[in-house]
Amino acid sequence: MVAAITLYVSSCGEPTPDAKAIESDTVSGAAQLETPRPPYKTIPVANGGSITGTVELLRDVVFDTSVQLAKGSDGCGTGKIRIPLINLSGRRVAEVIVWLDDARVGKPLPDTRRFTIASALCGFQPRVQAAIAGGMLNVISTDPIEHRTRFMSASNGKTIETILQHDAGAVVPVETVLRRVGRVLVRSDLHPWMQGWIQVFDHPYFVVTGSSGDFQIDNVPAGRYRLVAWHPKLGQRDTTVSVSSSATTDLKLRY
Repeated sequence: MVAAITLYVSSCGEPTPDAKAIESDTVSGAAQLETPRPPYKTIPVANGGSITGTVELLRDVVFDTSVQLAKGSDGCGTGKIRIPLINLSGRRVAEVIVWLDDARVGKPLPDTRRFTIASALCGFQPRVQAAIAGGMLNVISTDPIEHRTRFMSASNGKTIETILQHDAGAVVPVETVLRRVGRVLVRSDLHPWMQGWIQVFDHPYFVVTGSSGDFQIDNVPAGRYRLVAWHPKLGQRDTTVSVSSSATTDLKLRY
């Protein structure tokens, strides 16, 4: 059985396409995720339900900006660098993190506990990702220049870790960045247009939309949940979703 629901995810005003607007939106949504809550507990999930859906952008917004580089700007080239604010495929939105915020029991955590962020072509790849608390983060540079990457708590702006890399091929494994649940803002001290985000969870019910804007969260115990969607430009919104045993609930999240 499939239940289809269309949710119009409204925005409170049109954010500007600069770094300050993105940072403000990031900080505003971080505190909720870090609210103390009971530890996640693994239980057998028999006849779990699924949530599938797409994230679409219906309104016109600025979806990229650019930075004019000075001549000889530390190996990043010359001219303009495009800074993506929203990655779209038609009207489908990539890089949206979707999760069940109040999921406290359910399927086991993913086996993968090693994650990666790379400085590549003077940008972060991936720009938006999700990770499991307690995991290892490999900080990689593929650029033949110096990078100084700063990881900050999005809820209070405090620096968690700073990694200095001098050349292509550098790999630094870091345990501190993913230690706590919450949102991590990633910045370059040397190239201020470089920004990334890592959402850290203590449960397995999350996903990041790919280029098609699709998402799926499966093996969910039957019940009613608070579903949250967050994007660094479009912001954080939430709704309530009901999951039935052995059934699929299909959502269309529309900004």
